[in-house]
Amino acid sequence: MSLLTIILITAVVLAVLIYFGLPRVLQTFGLHGHYEIPPYRIEGKRALIITTSQSTLGESGKATGVFGSEMTVPYYAFSDAGIEVDIASIKGGKIPVEPRSMGWPLGTPSDFRFKKDRAAMAKMNDSIPLANVDITQY
Repeated sequence: MSLLTIILITAVVLAVLIYFGLPRVLQTFGLHGHYEIPPYRIEGKRALIITTSQSTLGESGKATGVFGSEMTVPYYAFSDAGIEVDIASIKGGKIPVEPRSMGWPLGTPSDFRFKKDRAAMAKMNDSIPLANVDITQY
């Protein structure tokens, strides 16, 4: 076996280990834990998730927004319990999401589920302006 073949095989194995192992390592160090939500059934209730509308970090211009799991984990905890969930933001409209927070290696199962959920994505892309929220409905 040539040296080049050994290097290529080592690189592929290392890439696979990093791809599948890094999320687990991050969770182990508490950087992005796994959420265990007990199952509940609470039909007939409504929940409101309120997020930021801020898309940049101060004067730096660096992109920011809601960290994906801060919105997606409670969304599915409520939704899976039978609760109708609305999403609001300070300004309304499309909610900015922290870059890379809903993808590898930080994405949670709820983040990936949310990105495939057309109804949830529609709520995020056209959130209710906070000024239009009637808090007595939740």
